[in-house]
Amino acid sequence: MSIESRAEESVETESGAPAPNPESPASATPAIAPNAKNLTSDFLGKVNHVDRFNFDPVTNIEPGTQLAERYRALRSSLQTLNAKRGVASLLITSCYHAEGKTVSSINLARYLAKNVGKKVVLVDCDLRKPRVRHFLNQDCPLGLEDALQGKTTIHKVTTFSYEDNLAVISTRRGHSNATELLDAPIMDRFLEELKAAFDYVIVDCSPVLSTSDPIVVGRKLDGALVAVRAGHTQRESVEHMLDLLQQAEVRVHGVVLTFMRDYIPKSLSRYQYYQDYSYHATDR
Repeated sequence: MSIESRAEESVETESGAPAPNPESPASATPAIAPNAKNLTSDFLGKVNHVDRFNFDPVTNIEPGTQLAERYRALRSSLQTLNAKRGVASLLITSCYHAEGKTVSSINLARYLAKNVGKKVVLVDCDLRKPRVRHFLNQDCPLGLEDALQGKTTIHKVTTFSYEDNLAVISTRRGHSNATELLDAPIMDRFLEELKAAFDYVIVDCSPVLSTSDPIVVGRKLDGALVAVRAGHTQRESVEHMLDLLQQAEVRVHGVVLTFMRDYIPKSLSRYQYYQDYSYHATDR
């Protein structure tokens, strides 16, 4: 399966354990509320609200087009993964910047959010070169980095759109200490809260071959999708990226082939990485 992304063409960068003691303090108060639906309602009641997001035209997909069908197919694949393996939180990354990962993240989140009764949150964890807010033309007085530094709460940096049925957590600007921020215990708490409050958590993160950030974040999620730019990303780079993710025990559930023009080059079909990491590979 492949997904065409017109993204960023005009952007330069882009068991055996003992049972817990019921009388112990740790087990007396669960960290996450058991009723996810109630928690979702409670969470969204504390966040910023807008009628709709002002998406950049580059992220808009015309209904009925081949690209729209590809995203629907991707959504169906993820719904199957969710039903079979409980995959609900996904890292979206790539080898390098400008490979279409951010627009792929945005469009995947948008299509998942089209499901009635499902709540989706998109999180910009690319603390190096954040792009989500730019593609949403979003004012961002506070971002994820502010919450990670304890300057505000996770609710204050979350915006929910009624019309899009989508919540977004943006990042304002790049940070040189991104890895430390993303690896802090507060990030673990934020992600656990988001997993409990939303049906799907889609996380856009920096490229694997540029920083260790996606390794740090990916370990906290159910797996990853990787964006590969057709006709541009080198086979060796993709194999190296997949090796790094595998070594870190970040499970790759599929490849999003970006910058397609309604065809898959014949030369790409022979690449072992494309065959092994197609969406169907997760059923093996």
